[in-house]
Amino acid sequence: MVTSTSSTSHPPAQRWWTYLTKEDWKAFFAAWIGVLLDGYDFVLIAFALPLITKSFDLTLVESAALISAAFVSRWLGGLILGAAGDKWGRKPAMVLSILMFAFGSIACAFAPGYWFLFLFRLIIGFAMAGEYSASAAYVIESWPVHMRNKASGFLLSGYAFGVLLAA
Repeated sequence: MVTSTSSTSHPPAQRWWTYLTKEDWKAFFAAWIGVLLDGYDFVLIAFALPLITKSFDLTLVESAALISAAFVSRWLGGLILGAAGDKWGRKPAMVLSILMFAFGSIACAFAPGYWFLFLFRLIIGFAMAGEYSASAAYVIESWPVHMRNKASGFLLSGYAFGVLLAA
């Protein structure tokens, strides 16, 4: 007895990355670098803190406040820059938050005293939350629906790579 095989063959499955356009990848990498810099910043400030404490003759509370400052201002950054993203678009909010983060980071290097450094750390935290809210929404909305969880997971990997880069 001869058995016949089906004449319909299934084409090979399309690789997930082929669903993405050049614009999708650009949006992803811009957002991913922002998340990477967040992880990098939090490890780097911890490594630099003993030198900062000594240079500015800070107390333990003042030193800890420099790390906490970036966490304290996040809620406000997420709220304001997230709302800005809803009103004027995700991309402009993402770009603004990255520029604010860059400004705060560079300004920290030139801070003449504790209070300036604390203020710049507040700006960094504000910008980090804005970057998260705007860029995560921007990337996830730009990727195909069936790949949005993958986009979110890949985006969060940037933090781990930032930590590794700083270490």
